[in-house]
Amino acid sequence: MKKRGITGGMLTTVTYSGSAQNMVERYRGLKDGFKEAMGEDADHFTWCQWIINDLSVSRAREQLETQIMSYPDLRAVFTLGTESVITGTMEAIRSQKMEGILYHYGFDYSPTLEAGVDEGLITGIVDQNCEAIGSLLVDKLADAVDGREISREYPVDVTWIEAKDIKEYGKNHKR
Repeated sequence: MKKRGITGGMLTTVTYSGSAQNMVERYRGLKDGFKEAMGEDADHFTWCQWIINDLSVSRAREQLETQIMSYPDLRAVFTLGTESVITGTMEAIRSQKMEGILYHYGFDYSPTLEAGVDEGLITGIVDQNCEAIGSLLVDKLADAVDGREISREYPVDVTWIEAKDIKEYGKNHKR
């Protein structure tokens, strides 16, 4: 956002659950990472109440539309999760005519994102290699069962994909 000259405003997040531990941790990490990346400018941003759609496209759309109308300085939306989160977010951006104005950053690749590229409904995504995560998990479980010492944490590779590259990325993405 710094590269785009945005140094303040409102931010929001859309997810499918406010109680699933992985979503709570992603949300916390998102806010911490944003603060670190934006430095002093982070203090010029305010986070809206996060939107929890309970896997409903219409609920995500309606809640994001409300935030768009209520906060004219809403600068970015971060989507954490499923097709319903992504679709509802893109529908709200389209219905409020905020294509290319409201930046939409997604977590994890989904073919659903490709539909929003040409319309300016997605800015970019961060994708993690879920297959590698699963393989690492099994390897470390086997190590633990065999009595080997395992570390508390392991790094996970992520890939940043700009909107213009999402369709090409999808051609090679393992599903």
